Amino acid sequence: MIFNFKNIIQKIGFLSLILNSTTITTYGLGASYKAEKMVESYDYILNPYIGWYHGPDIVRLSDDIRHDCAYYETFNYAQQDNNKSEYGLQYLGVTLEEYRDRDITEKGLEAVRNVLDELRNRKKQEIHTLNVKYFHSDISREKDENSQSYKMVIKGETISSVDGCYRKVKVSHPSCTKMKTEDIEPTNINQVLRHVEQVSEIINEYKDIIYIARGVLIGTWGEMHNSKYSNLNDYTKIMKKMHKLIDPSIYLSVRTPEQRRGILNKIKEENSSMADQLSKRLGHFNDGLFDRETDSGTYTSREYTLSDISQYPYEFVRYYRDYEEEYQNKVSLTVPNGGESVYNETDVTYKSFDVSDKHSRKIRLSYLNPRHHQDVYKYWEDTKPSIKNWGNGKDYIGKHLGYRYVLRESSLNNNVLNIKFENVGYSPSYKDFQTKLIFKPTSSGDVLYTQIDTNNREWGTKSNNNNTEVLQINLDKQAVKTLSNNSKSNFKNQKYDVYFLVNDTKTQVNIKFANTNTFNNQYGYKIGEITISNSKAASTSTRTVTSTRKSTTTSKRYEPTSTSKDLPESTDECGTRVGKRCAKGLCCSKYGWCGETSEYCDNNCQSEFGDCRGSLDNKDRCGKGVGRCAPGYCCSKYGWCGKTTDHCGVECQPQYGICGNY
Repeated sequence: MIFNFKNIIQKIGFLSLILNSTTITTYGLGASYKAEKMVESYDYILNPYIGWYHGPDIVRLSDDIRHDCAYYETFNYAQQDNNKSEYGLQYLGVTLEEYRDRDITEKGLEAVRNVLDELRNRKKQEIHTLNVKYFHSDISREKDENSQSYKMVIKGETISSVDGCYRKVKVSHPSCTKMKTEDIEPTNINQVLRHVEQVSEIINEYKDIIYIARGVLIGTWGEMHNSKYSNLNDYTKIMKKMHKLIDPSIYLSVRTPEQRRGILNKIKEENSSMADQLSKRLGHFNDGLFDRETDSGTYTSREYTLSDISQYPYEFVRYYRDYEEEYQNKVSLTVPNGGESVYNETDVTYKSFDVSDKHSRKIRLSYLNPRHHQDVYKYWEDTKPSIKNWGNGKDYIGKHLGYRYVLRESSLNNNVLNIKFENVGYSPSYKDFQTKLIFKPTSSGDVLYTQIDTNNREWGTKSNNNNTEVLQINLDKQAVKTLSNNSKSNFKNQKYDVYFLVNDTKTQVNIKFANTNTFNNQYGYKIGEITISNSKAASTSTRTVTSTRKSTTTSKRYEPTSTSKDLPESTDECGTRVGKRCAKGLCCSKYGWCGETSEYCDNNCQSEFGDCRGSLDNKDRCGKGVGRCAPGYCCSKYGWCGKTTDHCGVECQPQYGICGNY
C-alpha cells in the first residue's frame, strides 16, 4: 500500500553548504519528516568513468611475449596491483606494428586477452573502467642487459625467459632503428579495416570493463596524425567500420573537433540515420591540452585568417579556439571529452590555473592523464584556488574532472519529497545510473525502497549554468517494495531513516557524493527521517517522479512485439523479471516500471514490454531502447537493421525484427 501525505506545514532554513535540520508534519496521516544536515566535502572521491586515469599504459602485441619487457611490465602491473592509489579509470594502449602486413595472430590476440583478464579480475575488488586505444607505433626497442630473466604467471602457467628481454629506449641508442609511423602502418587500408574487425571482437568480449575505444588505429601514438591515412576519406571508412562492429554501449572518440565534424558530415551525406547514431557515441580525446592557444594544433591560431569556409567540404576545418570551445561544450553534454596535457615552457597563459580551469569547464573535461605532463601539474600545484578548501590548483582541477554531485538539502511538501543536489564537476555523467530511495526502520521491520525514474545524464546540464537539480518524488503514488526480496510492501506505523542511493549498473558501484556525511555502501546517504503514525490512510497507486526539467519530446510509439503481446498486462511493474508488459498506452522504463512520461518512454525504454517513443519504420538501428526494424528486416547482434546474413544469422535478435537465412 502507498500512504498519502496531506496538509503539510514546513519550516526550512538555508545555508550555502549545509542544511539546518527541519521537521515537517502531515496532520492527515500523522507523518513527519526531519531533514538531515548535509555538509559538502572538498576531498577526492572515487567514481566510475572520471578523474585522473592510470593503468598499465602500453601493451605491444606479439607472437613472442617471452622476450618483451614492456609486455612483462604491463601484465604484471595489471596482475599485481600494488598501487591502491591508481584505482579508477584505466588506460590501455595496444600497439599493432608487428602485424602491419598481416592479420593479428591468435597468439597476438591472446596476449591482449591476458592483460584484459587481469584488469577484469581487478574490477571484482575495486572501481575501474577501461579506456583503450589500438594503434601502429614507431616504438623502438633494445636488448635490456640488466634483465637476464623474468617470469609471468598467466592462467596458472609460469611463462619465463632466461634470455633477457627487449625494452623501449631513446632513439639515440646505437642498437635502435627509428621508423616513421607511415612506414610501420599497413600499406593498404583494407589491412587496417581487417585489424578493426579483429580488435572489435575483443573489445566486445570485454565490454563489461571497456568505456571508450579511442582513435581509429592510425597515427603516431594512435592520435590520428602523421599517417598516410590522416585524411577524411580514410578516417570515415575506419570509423564507420568501428561504429558498426563495436558494441553500442562503448563510446568512440577522435582527436579533434575538425575530425568529428568531418566524419559525421561525410557519413550524413550517405546515411543520415547512421550519422545521428554515431554522433551520440563519438566524443573527443584531446592529447594536446593547455600548451598554447591552439592546444597543440587542435585549433587554428588567431594569427591565421579563415577567409572562405566553403572551401572545406564537410566542415572539415579547424576553427579558432573560442568557436571550438563552444562546439565541445555542446557536444560534451552527451559524449565524453578527455585527454592529456602538453607542457610549453615559453607559454605562461594557457597552462595557468585560471585559464586551464575555465577551459576544462567549458569543454566539459571528464578524464585526464596524470603522467603527461607533470610539469603542467607542478605549475598548477604552485597556485592556490580562490576557494581555499580545495587545496592547490592541481587538486582543484583533479577533483572537478567529470561529474561531482553534492547533496544540498531535502524537504517534504504536500506529499512530495524534494531532494536538492548540485553537480559542481566539469561534466555530466555519460552512463545511466539507477536511483533509489531506501527506508530503513529505526527499530525492527523490513527495509523498503522505491525506484526513482530520473535521467541522471541530464543532471547539471542546464543552459544557464545553474547546475542544481531537484528531484520531486510524489510519495502518494510511489510503489514501495521490500529490499531483501523485491516483493510489494507497505509502510508501518514507525520511524524510518531515509537514504538516497545512486548505483552504476554496469560496474555495480554505488556513486559517491561530495558530502562528509557517512556513506552506507548498502543504502547510500541518509537524507532524513520520516515517521508514520497512521499507515492505514495509505492507498495503492502507481509510481510518479518529477524533476525541475520538463520534456518536450513528441513522437510516435512502438507497438509491442508479437513475442510479448500475450504477457499479462500491468500498470505497475513490467519486463523480463516479472513477466509482464504494460497496459496499452504505457511505456516500460529501463528499470521495469510502467508510465507515460518521458522518464518511462525515452532513455532505454523496453519496447518489447510496452510502448516507446520512436519511429515505426526504422531501417537503421534497432534493439533495446531503440525499437524494432521495419517489416522484413533483421536486427543484428550489434543493433543494426538489414537483410544480409550478418544481420539475419548468428545472434540475430528476433524480438526486434525477423531472423533467418537470406
